[in-house]
Amino acid sequence: MAGTVDLRELAIDRGTAAGTAENIGPPARWGSRIVLPVALLLGFLGLLGWASQDMFLTRTAVTVIPVEVTRSTVRREGAPLFRAAGWIEPRPTAIRVAALEPGVVERLLVVEDQLVEQGEPIAYLVDEDAEIALATARAELQLKQAEVERARARQRAAQTRLEFPVHLEARVAEAETMLAKSEGQVAAHPSLQAAAAAQRRYAEQDHLRTEALGTRAASTKNDFDRSLSELETARAEVSRLDRIRPQLTAERDALQRRVQALRELLRLKSDEQQALDEAVADVAGAMASVAKAQSVVDAAELRLSRMKIVAPVKGRILDLVTEPGARLMSDKAGGSDGSRDGTTVVTMYEPERLQVRVDVRFEDL
Repeated sequence: MAGTVDLRELAIDRGTAAGTAENIGPPARWGSRIVLPVALLLGFLGLLGWASQDMFLTRTAVTVIPVEVTRSTVRREGAPLFRAAGWIEPRPTAIRVAALEPGVVERLLVVEDQLVEQGEPIAYLVDEDAEIALATARAELQLKQAEVERARARQRAAQTRLEFPVHLEARVAEAETMLAKSEGQVAAHPSLQAAAAAQRRYAEQDHLRTEALGTRAASTKNDFDRSLSELETARAEVSRLDRIRPQLTAERDALQRRVQALRELLRLKSDEQQALDEAVADVAGAMASVAKAQSVVDAAELRLSRMKIVAPVKGRILDLVTEPGARLMSDKAGGSDGSRDGTTVVTMYEPERLQVRVDVRFEDL
């Protein structure tokens, strides 16, 4: 049978196979045990060194600039780029022509868009009150100037009295005259006393003689009465002279002191110097009053000049804010929008100084 297998052919010699196995060792595995781990270790170290290279190398500063990409289209010269709505306005703002003084508008001399020159009248305010105030201020100024002249006249008089004190000299001369008269009376008093004593003695002797004659006859009686009267008169005169001697002496001493005081007053002239100083001060005060009155006049003139409102610059009238008959108040609040106050008459602009304000879409730029 062709398909029969001989089992003897499959038999193995156990002894021969055992001897051969003793001579064959395990196969060598260098690639998987040594080369592969070393390669992995070297790769790890290389990766670690590359990752940490920034720690050991110097950094270089760089600037990053973003790139802007624009798109443009070539257009013909003079062709409009885009259309937008806007308006023309004064640059930087409109000029407000305001009244510098409160008042009522009498006349308005301009219209809108009218060209005016610098200093040209625009409006007039009612100026009667300002004219009256100016006239009053000028009259007050004249009064103050008259006071200055009076003060200067007093100053000149005081200066003259100080330089030529004739009034003091007259008082000294009068006192000296009275002193001389008093001294003469004191000096003549002893002589008067002696004469009065002699007259008394004579009257006494005459009275004794008439008394010895008796009073039988009428003539003798008259002589007796006369001699008695003369005797009494002489005695009274002697008594009076004795009594007034201390008075004359006291009067002389008082006049001497008065003369001395007047001479000292003439030397010092303190009252005259004080009067001069006061006159100088009065002049200074009067001049200050004149300066104050002049300032009031200047203010009144300025107020009157402000009744005429003029154009501050050359330009055109933009808007009429007020009208004739309206009252302009410096402290009046503005309109509802707060853009104007109560003093604005007109607004102006300069044609050569304008600006355009346009609302442009962002995508058209």
